[in-house]
Amino acid sequence: MKIFFPDINRYVYLANSSCHKKLWPLIRPNVCQIIPLTSPHSLFSNRMSTRQNKVSKQVQKDIASIIQQYSSDMIPGKMLTVTSVRISPDLGVAKIYISVFPSSDSDKNIALLNQHKNIFRNDLGKKLRHQLRKVPEIIFYLDDSLDYLDNINKLLK
Repeated sequence: MKIFFPDINRYVYLANSSCHKKLWPLIRPNVCQIIPLTSPHSLFSNRMSTRQNKVSKQVQKDIASIIQQYSSDMIPGKMLTVTSVRISPDLGVAKIYISVFPSSDSDKNIALLNQHKNIFRNDLGKKLRHQLRKVPEIIFYLDDSLDYLDNINKLLK
């Protein structure tokens, strides 16, 4: 049996039916495709305009360097990764997806980042002042796609 994983853009072949029974809640009947439930931003990645893509990549690069400056003081002992940035069509809101390792208390870490989002927005404005007229509002979200992939690997074994 062949199952398509859209996140990694690959087909996976299942050798026996026991793997199929473990994955049955995730598989669409008669289609044999995994439903892409990894993260909300991976579902709509092709719907942004060219300008949104360019701005989101620049925001991702700049916010990663800003978080690197502050993360050792705010969240010691954790590794934060900016996995993706989604920009609204009017470039007014930036949804920033962050992966936290180790993942214990990751919701509290994201809440702490959201409490200090004005500091991050101010520093982002200093870096983007010549490229954007208006600095987007920042909202941090937890990206748990690595935990989801780990769960899929456990089910396949």
